[in-house]
Amino acid sequence: MTNYTVVVTPLIMQETKINDILRFLQQGEDEYFKTKVLDYKILRFEERPASQIFKIKVSLDSGSKNIFVKISKLRNNMSIDELQKEIVREYEIGKMVYDHLYETTKYSAIKMIACFPEYYAVVTEECQGDSLNSIIIKYGRLYPNKQRCNYLKSICYNCGLLLKNIHDTTQQDEIFDIYELIEYIDIRLKKSIADERMMFDEKMRQGILEYLKKQAVMVNKNDLRVVGTHGDFGPGNILVENQTVKIMDCADFQYDSIYRDITYFYQRLENFLHNPIFRPWTINALQDAFCKGYN
Repeated sequence: MTNYTVVVTPLIMQETKINDILRFLQQGEDEYFKTKVLDYKILRFEERPASQIFKIKVSLDSGSKNIFVKISKLRNNMSIDELQKEIVREYEIGKMVYDHLYETTKYSAIKMIACFPEYYAVVTEECQGDSLNSIIIKYGRLYPNKQRCNYLKSICYNCGLLLKNIHDTTQQDEIFDIYELIEYIDIRLKKSIADERMMFDEKMRQGILEYLKKQAVMVNKNDLRVVGTHGDFGPGNILVENQTVKIMDCADFQYDSIYRDITYFYQRLENFLHNPIFRPWTINALQDAFCKGYN
């Protein structure tokens, strides 16, 4: 578990940062607000382990706009320079993903407005909708009727479309090294042997490794593509407005196997079955719709 430094910054000091951020957004090169900022009001504040989130209503000459300001916290063993670089990276990746996705009505991404490394802040536009996680809890419990089930399946299908688009537009020339994966698995197997609580021995380890190496030569090269992966592509990071799905929080973006995100989302749906109010048929139908969307 990652440890975080204790937050001692009073909210009044964070509001000073917000004042400066709004001034820069009005006067900077992009002039995001276009017209004069008359006033602002913090509509919602959320304290998270790694950040503070402010939902802000900005009053302008031309009307009003809602924005979100995320101010990150300095984690233990991280320098200020490292945190600032992480914030810039999060902004640039979020902007790249949005630029690839914003034109479709089936899926989109959160629009990045600006980043302010000196304030540890990223600014985004307000995005309407509810998390897919909460929607599945609301409509997928017990015995959902056909209409509700079809609604959830259409959302998960669009999640597959969204992920396929991200992967297709970020594909790299390199090939995923499946033998590196087998080496990582072997590290875990050796730990199992060392754990006296595990009924696991060297013969079983060798059998598993032999099986994996035989299977490795049969893997299609198309399944070894390296693409841009979200890293936390689950229902908690998907916003849904009607049936449009929107990806959030690309801070863990990296280049990896296409199956990193696919299996992560699939497994996160599987986790609903730990709660007896969800039926296997419902969750399996959502997993199937997601896979069909991804093709």
